[in-house]
This record gives sequence, C-alpha cells and structure tokens, in this order.
Amino acid sequence: MKMKQFYTEYQPLSILPSAMAELTNKNVEAFMSSVTAELHTEGLDAFWLLSFIHHIVLLSKCKTLEERLFYMAHAASQYWSVTVLEH
Repeated sequence: MKMKQFYTEYQPLSILPSAMAELTNKNVEAFMSSVTAELHTEGLDAFWLLSFIHHIVLLSKCKTLEERLFYMAHAASQYWSVTVLEH
C-alpha cells in the first residue's frame, strides 16, 4: 500500500525508459542537462538523500508537495532521523 502511494505521488519525477528511447542521441545530452537543472532548481536533491521510511512519513504528514519539499530539504541537510522528522 505504501509503495503504491509513493509511486503515485512521485510518478511525475520519474523518467521512463520509453521516453528516453524516443530521444535521439543528439538530444539526450540536452534533455538530461535540462532535467538535472530542473531537479536542482526545485530542491529535489534532498529527495535522493532520504530513506523510503522518511518519504512515507512525509507522505502521511504533509498535504502538499511544497510542504514535503521543505521538510525533505531540512531532513537531508540536518541529517534528521525518522523520529525527529515525525515530530
């Protein structure tokens, strides 16, 4: 159940292999650099630094993506445990 919720909430962040296959080699580098820039701009670096359990806590407690991103950034930069994040 939690894995499905995780997938549903963060599906827009994924880059599917079929989408990558449609790109020509010439466009892949430009595409990847724009996606990387977008991820850095939106503060999603912290997304990759948190455990699945951290994300489950965020999904259960935060109502909006903006709120989740705020707590993701703090949890990652301050090395919060799941217990600290829950409080």
